[in-house]
Amino acid sequence: MASRKISDLIDELQGKAEQILSYCDKRGVDLLIYCSYRSPQEQARLYRQSRNGAQIQKKVDSLTNRGFSELANILVQVGPQEGKLGAHVTFAGPGES
Repeated sequence: MASRKISDLIDELQGKAEQILSYCDKRGVDLLIYCSYRSPQEQARLYRQSRNGAQIQKKVDSLTNRGFSELANILVQVGPQEGKLGAHVTFAGPGES
């Protein structure tokens, strides 16, 4: 499950996120940090949901060729995301976001 907690961000980004939230709050802008962390499995499911088999295989090959075979395996293992076709939700595969 994706997280919205600032504490789930890497240390370098936690302070920056808090600065942005403070900046917006002072100006009356209601800002929602929608997602601070997605597991590789969740990212793989989101990536797969709007893509056909050839597109998924291309990403698997790309991850493998760059030395990320474990992430490529996650993309394969999450399996098809039935009934979730439509516009792309993300262009990033697991480990790329």
